[in-house]
Amino acid sequence: MRKRLKTVAYCRVSTNKEEQLDSLESQRNFFLEYARRHNYDLVHIYADEGKSGTRIRNRLQLQKLLSDARENMFELVLIKDVSRLARNTVDFLTSIRKLKSYGIKVVFVNYDQTSSDSSEFMLTMLSAIAQEESANTSKRIKFGKRVNAEDRK
Repeated sequence: MRKRLKTVAYCRVSTNKEEQLDSLESQRNFFLEYARRHNYDLVHIYADEGKSGTRIRNRLQLQKLLSDARENMFELVLIKDVSRLARNTVDFLTSIRKLKSYGIKVVFVNYDQTSSDSSEFMLTMLSAIAQEESANTSKRIKFGKRVNAEDRK
């Protein structure tokens, strides 16, 4: 019988709005089921609530995950989507490279991509798309607010 990998998961939602918090709970439930199905030993779920993916420094749970990784507390990290890790390509690559240097594999479940099996180029492209998506969303929100403010005049 193969050894069960000591596994953690990372979740993030960008706002504290109730529907986003429900999404965080959905992410947690998803990882519990995913780990059970794949026979992983899920030892912890790190979750940042109400944190933007564009900056890593305010995401205390992600920082804790990286710190625990340095201490070899687990072997595998499950993340649902590239954008959950970071919506900033530099932060994304820095995090992935750190984890790889500690011998820790990362699985991006929605893409069926892993940090060890995928080329850094592919992961960089997925991260760049997430970063661009974030920038476009921000532009749309700012535009909508400006239009609403002008309509109220």
